[in-house]
Amino acid sequence: PESKANIFRRGVMVALVHGVHCQVLATSYRRPWNAPVGAFSSRGSSPRTPCARACESGSRTEAPGSNHVFYRWLRACAGTASALFGRRIGARSTKGPAISKVPPRSRSRSEHEFQERHQERMAWIPPLYFKRRPGERFPSPRDWPWARRWQAEVHARFQDFDEVILHPECFIAPSASIVAEPRRTVEVGRCSSVAANAFIHGAVKLGAYVSVNHGACLDGGKGGITVGDYTRIATGAKIFAWNHGIAPDRFVVEQATQSIGITIGEDVWICANAGVTDGVTIGDHAVVAMGAVV
Repeated sequence: PESKANIFRRGVMVALVHGVHCQVLATSYRRPWNAPVGAFSSRGSSPRTPCARACESGSRTEAPGSNHVFYRWLRACAGTASALFGRRIGARSTKGPAISKVPPRSRSRSEHEFQERHQERMAWIPPLYFKRRPGERFPSPRDWPWARRWQAEVHARFQDFDEVILHPECFIAPSASIVAEPRRTVEVGRCSSVAANAFIHGAVKLGAYVSVNHGACLDGGKGGITVGDYTRIATGAKIFAWNHGIAPDRFVVEQATQSIGITIGEDVWICANAGVTDGVTIGDHAVVAMGAVV
């Protein structure tokens, strides 16, 4: 960006040139101090430029030899410089376009509306439900009674219909789908989270501090999926612990399925839209790249 010193020097030059131009026009077309108003008109030999019209409307009481042209030149220089610097320097002092600040939450908005909006945000961004306190290595649920009650209701709704084991401090989005079957239990560990629109089915066990982001799909089948502590499963990831038969002499729908199971270690990052197939074991601290198929 251009420095203010260069802006100032260029502005002074522009102001001086503009002022001299105004002085020349005012001197060339200035009407005599004792001439009548109609003596200087467009019908004469002198053209009526904007500066000439300005000089025509000047005061008739100026005495001969007065330096009113010089003062007029100074005023032109000052006006040009102030207009230039007001635009250029002011624009440089701002860092980008003006951004309107969002007004604070209106007092007329009820606390219930605020809680509903925040519940929606936490469903898509579960880390908002947790907070890392001083002296703690990992975050834990916030001390919000209304949020704790809300999550207790969500847990109860899932546990009433399916064989689901949910830790009291885990987070489950209301729009997530957890479908367990007899002898195929879904277990979610301490401070783990399942975001909105995630799908978990079959025998799935999530350790502590595991995050399943929105849109992820975990189908454990009969063999099951075991996820170690501190593992992150990004949005759109697909983990299937079962397969169809692919014998060429029969239709796929006629063939039996098989399920070996998937084991994912601790501190693993499965990136967005990655796929993990049945029978795979992923070691600790591994990273499965975005869109990869294992």
